[in-house]
Amino acid sequence: MAAPDKIMLELGAGGELVVARIRLAIAFLLFLPPIINTLSGGPGNENLIGFLGGAFAVFLGCIWYMLARERGRFPWLPWASTTYDITGVTLFLFLLSLHDRAAGLNSFVIWEFYLTNLLLTCLRNDARLTLFAGGLAILQYLALAQWIFANSSAEQLASVSYGTALWSTVGQRTVVLLVATIVAVTTVTRMHRLSKMSGTDSLTGIPNRNWFLHQAKQLIDSAMRARKPVCIAIIDLDHFKRINDEVGHQAGDDALIHAVSVIHGNVTAPDTVGRLGGEEFGLLIHADLETARTRVDRIRVALEQSRFQTPGAEQIIQVTLSSGIAHCDADGQSLTSLMGVADRRLRKAKSAGRNCVHHVD
Repeated sequence: MAAPDKIMLELGAGGELVVARIRLAIAFLLFLPPIINTLSGGPGNENLIGFLGGAFAVFLGCIWYMLARERGRFPWLPWASTTYDITGVTLFLFLLSLHDRAAGLNSFVIWEFYLTNLLLTCLRNDARLTLFAGGLAILQYLALAQWIFANSSAEQLASVSYGTALWSTVGQRTVVLLVATIVAVTTVTRMHRLSKMSGTDSLTGIPNRNWFLHQAKQLIDSAMRARKPVCIAIIDLDHFKRINDEVGHQAGDDALIHAVSVIHGNVTAPDTVGRLGGEEFGLLIHADLETARTRVDRIRVALEQSRFQTPGAEQIIQVTLSSGIAHCDADGQSLTSLMGVADRRLRKAKSAGRNCVHHVD
């Protein structure tokens, strides 16, 4: 039940936009059941409610869609839109029950949208939201049933078109909602695990190249829109090949793990670090260029002053780093250009004798 990580939140923001599009499409499709029902001679009250509900859903669907286009801008949006989706189903059932008590509980045409809206929450990649949707649907449906049974006579609970409203039917549908909630939450949880596995470097436990570059692109786009300072640093461990050749590959792995622990210990949120490959790391820094240089240099000093000894090696090993930093906007406005500038400055740091940080040309 923990909050999703950044990449899952980003995917969830994209999922919210997909849900908004689906919601709008479904809103138009809501006109089909009352049309078909009218042509087949179905109950007029349900048809009228269906037409009114479709028009209302299209109107609000446009509003939700416009909000969802601002991806991730409104953290409350998934919760609000989910509440709207579930409560909308309950409202339509309530309106239907005003004319036919049994229809409010037994109409499958409207009730099935509880399940549809519950499954759509999976696209938002937040198990908490899926659990909330399932719980809200169950509570609202049971509350509606309680109101109907408390305010209806035996004659009102019997319907020619919808059969007799019974607590046993309500219980069966509640169980269906509960099972659907469990399946949906399990699906989202497994998606989180697979995403974490695919986006995590197996040796160091930090985000891998794909995750880092994805996050960097989103951060750059966001920074450009908000005009906030963001820097990208490329960090490379000095003489790393020598450790592998002279001490062994196990020592090389230990050196990477040691370096990551030092880097992590000197990085504070929302700055993030990822492994680009080999002994090279990327760092996203939410600050101006000079502040970014100070932060990276603090990491450099901490690593230089630290030591570690790998099992089976007699000597204590020291690791140092070189780094190049690029500033979003001043040095480029795309991920490709910024990575190119940072890499060029990294090579300059290497040429200058290593164990240093370069942030200007």
